[in-house]
Amino acid sequence: MSGILTPLETASVNDQLAGFPNSHAMAHHLRPGVLTSLCFMPAVAAFYYGLSDALDRYLVRQFLGAFLVCFLTLFSIWFISDLSNHVSNFRESDEALSLAGKYYAAAFPKVFVELSPFALLTASGIGPPDLMAGRRPPLIRTSAMNASGSSRLWFHCMLE
Repeated sequence: MSGILTPLETASVNDQLAGFPNSHAMAHHLRPGVLTSLCFMPAVAAFYYGLSDALDRYLVRQFLGAFLVCFLTLFSIWFISDLSNHVSNFRESDEALSLAGKYYAAAFPKVFVELSPFALLTASGIGPPDLMAGRRPPLIRTSAMNASGSSRLWFHCMLE
């Protein structure tokens, strides 16, 4: 199945093993399967999100919003710093905008892996205090709590 969904990765694994026969063949043969499973992660997350109750969906939305703000802030800082370091290389090219787009598209996965732990840590510090301080309209919190079947006492204890 992974050979059908990820033929380029399978070809890349075969090329890797042909060039380096002493490398860990089993680990490299797992790469297409891992890539395939990662492709299904958004569908699995959407399925789980659909099965969760209103309070869980509310908390997930609050956390993802905080994560997105934190990640975009960190990415903006990295982008401005990196652009100031590489602007001379981009100016030397005839197609500077195209070259910069390709460079940052190729660099994004690495930057995402490097910045997401900091964004997760910061978002987990922003979300719960925001809920405890009552900065959201109480109607949203209580309606999500009532729809999930949680009692007010449990919700209040959970946030303290």
